[in-house]
Amino acid sequence: MQCGIPIMASTDGMAKGHGQRYEPASKGLQAAVQQWSIDKYLHFIRKVFDKVRSRFGTEEKLLHDVHDRLTPIEAARLGRAVEDYHLFWMKDPSPAENQACFRLIRQHTVTPIAIGEIFNNIWDCKQLIEEQLIDFIRTTITHAGGIGSMCRIADFAALYQVRTGSHGARDLSPICMAAALHFDLWVPNFGIQEYMGYSEVMLEIFPRQ
Repeated sequence: MQCGIPIMASTDGMAKGHGQRYEPASKGLQAAVQQWSIDKYLHFIRKVFDKVRSRFGTEEKLLHDVHDRLTPIEAARLGRAVEDYHLFWMKDPSPAENQACFRLIRQHTVTPIAIGEIFNNIWDCKQLIEEQLIDFIRTTITHAGGIGSMCRIADFAALYQVRTGSHGARDLSPICMAAALHFDLWVPNFGIQEYMGYSEVMLEIFPRQ
């Protein structure tokens, strides 16, 4: 569940125009990066979740991507503000280079946290998993060292009740997605598989049967 923010011309994570798909791998510096306002975002996003739950009820799973834009204390504030709306996850609330920072978020909110789509190996997420600072690990086949490395991460995560939620953006090829689906069918602590679809040009290059 992503949305634009009032008074801001554009917002990262949203399609560029009506009827278009969101493309995370677009070229150049996006305008949203230059115009972003944390105060406006935090003030508005809670109202959005309230509206969505009021209209669609509590059965739908709501997932939200913060795009690493918040400090740990700001992320904790957001997580706490949306607890009543029971998010499936709050993704990338804060940069995870310093894994210990997620202790602060965890201390203040029970909103589930997902992170790790650009992690390269088990050491990038070891502390986050071991201290149960996250609920979903988002590593991918191509970024995290292949299927064997992904199995290693998933087995470790299973010991701490952390589920998988592998990244599946359009800039990862259909071959990567096929490998991810094979992994998903095996993994005992499967959570969810992200899938954003592909352009017609991409599907011509990688024909389906």
